[in-house]
Amino acid sequence: MSRKIIGILPNYYVHVLDLNTNITTVEIGPQNLVLQDNHSLEAGALPFVTIPPGHYCRVEHPIDINKPIVDGKLYELRFGHREIRLHGDPFPLFPGERLPESGSATDYSRAIKHLPTIKADHGIHLSALVDMEETDTAPARKAGDEWQLRGPLTYLPKPEEQVVKMVSPIIITPGHAVRLRARQAFTDAKGIYRCTGEEWLVRDIGAYLPDVYEEVVEEVDAYTLTPNNALHIRANCNFTDQFGRGRRIGEEWLVKYDDTESYIPDVTEEVVNEVQLTVLSHHQYCVVVNPLGDDGRPRLGCRELRKGPKTFFLHPGEKFERGIQDAIILESDEALLVTAQEEFDDVTEDGSKVHRTPGDRWMIHGPTDYIPRTEIGNIQRRKATPLNENEGIYVRNVQSGQVRAILGPQSYLLQAAEELYEKELTPLAEEILKEGGGVGDASIRKIAYFDGAKDPSLFKGNKPDKTRVVTYRCPSNCAVQVYNYIEKTARVVFGPDLVVLDPHENFNVLSLSAGKPKKENALKTICLMLGPDFISDHITMLETNVFDDVNKLSPLEAQRSKSLDMVLEEEEQESIRQRTASNSFFGKFFRPKRQVTIDIP
Repeated sequence: MSRKIIGILPNYYVHVLDLNTNITTVEIGPQNLVLQDNHSLEAGALPFVTIPPGHYCRVEHPIDINKPIVDGKLYELRFGHREIRLHGDPFPLFPGERLPESGSATDYSRAIKHLPTIKADHGIHLSALVDMEETDTAPARKAGDEWQLRGPLTYLPKPEEQVVKMVSPIIITPGHAVRLRARQAFTDAKGIYRCTGEEWLVRDIGAYLPDVYEEVVEEVDAYTLTPNNALHIRANCNFTDQFGRGRRIGEEWLVKYDDTESYIPDVTEEVVNEVQLTVLSHHQYCVVVNPLGDDGRPRLGCRELRKGPKTFFLHPGEKFERGIQDAIILESDEALLVTAQEEFDDVTEDGSKVHRTPGDRWMIHGPTDYIPRTEIGNIQRRKATPLNENEGIYVRNVQSGQVRAILGPQSYLLQAAEELYEKELTPLAEEILKEGGGVGDASIRKIAYFDGAKDPSLFKGNKPDKTRVVTYRCPSNCAVQVYNYIEKTARVVFGPDLVVLDPHENFNVLSLSAGKPKKENALKTICLMLGPDFISDHITMLETNVFDDVNKLSPLEAQRSKSLDMVLEEEEQESIRQRTASNSFFGKFFRPKRQVTIDIP
């Protein structure tokens, strides 16, 4: 029978299995171990597990080390359990114990780890694997509970706990904040109860360590406010703002430089936009619709006039009616016609007080600068019209309806109750005036006579100014008749003279025969030439012969067969020839011999 001798060095051990009892024993060196026939070497020789200071290892299926180790005594393994062993005397692993992170049976370096060290303002996020009983240093916990230990400290691992992560602090500097969200209902570090999903801001300057139930949504930067800008804020729910003012959901307001130099909106606030300062110079003004009242709420439907020099912010709900406008500058020959649309008390140009009612019209005369009130509606700018000696305009009084002509030389400015009146002429009269007094075919000799009476101003532009007084240069030795259809009277102007029409007067248009030969209504004119003058025309004479058997006629028929001289119009000659060729009286006894045309000057 052969026996095997095993030499075991100090701090080494072997596992020997007794085949008769099926019990594995641990043999520790230094010794020379003689294996009997019923012994089997299961493991070894293996080095002791040595844990340096500041390290630890995790042992699976450990024995109960709280009981004293006695040679020859049996120990049971706690299957499924884990045990944390810290720095101490080197120890062997009992049969069944193992280091889960070790690379091999003889190399334990990967299984031995440094104890976690948490620096100041840092933390370690832990989670309970099983239910934990209350101790002097820790409360009772349930499986799945999470908590956090703050540094500085050295964490001693426990088998009932697992490290979720190491937590680094968030550094909050001035003008910054951290937006957090609750992962579940809990009470935060300040003792405030937070509901699941609730969000809030942390503005405390320094290092902030989020709790295990706090989720960092984002880091928020503050808005920097200057005297030239402000923030338009809207409330998302009912709350009390940073300045102690109660806000209702949907309420809007401004945060200005006078309130704070930098502003971090709360989670219950929404920044609509950034509002810039409005600056009005000395000659500027604006009208603000829905201005803010003394109670801080918009006065809907109201309008407010703001004159420069002035600076202000447009509050929520306020808006410009027409933007920033310049004051109306009036020269000495200008004025404004203004109309009141609301009732108010006004001060006139001479300093007297007057009460205005809706619909009142009055004039603001220059030179001055004028800023209209909000009670004033329509504004019409008027400028004096310079009139020469032979010029004029038609003016109508809107209250009485009277129309009159204002003639020069003067510069005329319409009054508050006056407006320009457009005098309407017939299209034929307008064409006659444009052609100098007469229209007709170019072959008419008298047409050239009207060229000297043409008014050059009628050829400027495509559309004449109907508010200007209608004038006509009546040529020499001519007469123009003008009819007043209001007074039902007529007057005749003999040339050379300038005909000026009153508002209710019109020219009498004459339709004359003209041309060679003469045609009816060939010349349309307002000017009748007086003469002495000459006239020319075409005269056609028809000569006829009597039949040879005229002696056979009765005395009455013979008397009728004498030669006839007939003066006929050119357009009737053909019809005469047809009648003489028929079986009429002339057809029986006369035949045309020849026609002779004579010019009579």
